[in-house]
Amino acid sequence: MKASKTIIAILLMLIHTSKISAQEPMENEKSARHSIGISIAHAHISQGIQDGDRKWITEPSFLLDYNFELTSRWIIGIHTDLVLQTFEIKKILDESVIERSNPLSVVAVAGFKPVEYWTVFVGGGIELEEKESFGLIRIGLERNIEISDQWEIPLSLTYDAKINVYDTWSLGIGIARRF
Repeated sequence: MKASKTIIAILLMLIHTSKISAQEPMENEKSARHSIGISIAHAHISQGIQDGDRKWITEPSFLLDYNFELTSRWIIGIHTDLVLQTFEIKKILDESVIERSNPLSVVAVAGFKPVEYWTVFVGGGIELEEKESFGLIRIGLERNIEISDQWEIPLSLTYDAKINVYDTWSLGIGIARRF
C-alpha cells in the first residue's frame, strides 16, 4: 500500500511538473526572433528580349533576406534581390526596349505563417538600376526546412510586378540563421 501511494505521488508530481514546464519556453525552444538568409535563385522574365525577339529569359540572382518574427505567425522583413546579368526587356505599356544592368530590388515584406515552416508574404519596394528605377509589388511563398535550432534551408517562390514595366518570378534556395 505504501509503495503504491509513493508511485502515485511520483506520477502526480511528474504530471504536475510537465504541465508547469510546458508553460515556460525551454532553453532550446525557438526563441530567436531574427533571421538572416542568403540564397541563390533564377529570375524568370516574361518580357525578355533575345536576338531582337521577345522571349522568356532566365537570369541568375542572389537574395539577401532579413526577417523579424512579430509573433509565431507574423513576420516583417527586408528582402533584397540582385540579378547578376545585363538583359533587355520590352516594357508592358509602350513596348519600348530597355536594358537592365544588374538591377537590385529592395522590398519591405509582411508575412503570415498559416502552418509551421510555411510563410506567405506580400510587400512593396523598388528595383534600383543605374539608368531607371521602378516601383514593385511582391507576393511569395517560402518553405523553411529546419536543420538545427539556429539554421534552416529556405525554399522560395516569388512574383514581382514592376509597376507598368515588366514582371518576374523567381525560384530560390539558400541558408538562413535565426538569432
